[in-house]
Amino acid sequence: MLSAVDVNEEYLDNVLDNLRDEDKFEMRCEFGPDYKQTIKEFCLSSGHFKIIIDEKFTPIGLFGCEETTPETAEVCLLVTNEFKKHFKDFLCQAKQYISLWKKQYKILHNLVYKHNKQALKWLKILGFKVTDYDDMRMHFFIEE
Repeated sequence: MLSAVDVNEEYLDNVLDNLRDEDKFEMRCEFGPDYKQTIKEFCLSSGHFKIIIDEKFTPIGLFGCEETTPETAEVCLLVTNEFKKHFKDFLCQAKQYISLWKKQYKILHNLVYKHNKQALKWLKILGFKVTDYDDMRMHFFIEE
């Protein structure tokens, strides 16, 4: 059974050091070679992100929602390879968070790289619509 816990530095470091290759690529493209430090500083100061831990208290992911305007928020999910074993469990919990966020914001959205096929699959299962954004990225969103 998965749990969502507050972000702490140890768990966050573990997730960032063990990201899936697809997520590492995206973060390097988005934030540059120091992406780990950038994400770490943001998550530790934000308060809007959670760490996903498995039944052995191993951190396997990071997720959250950050307001971009009073009506919109960007959602994020970064995971390790271990996450794949627990995705069905995560689906149930993620739907609860998405439902809560949809009450606060008219639009939940973000970008994902086109080659990140697993993330695109997960997003569609969670109810996000996915459209082309540019040559490398797809835009995903849920609107009221």
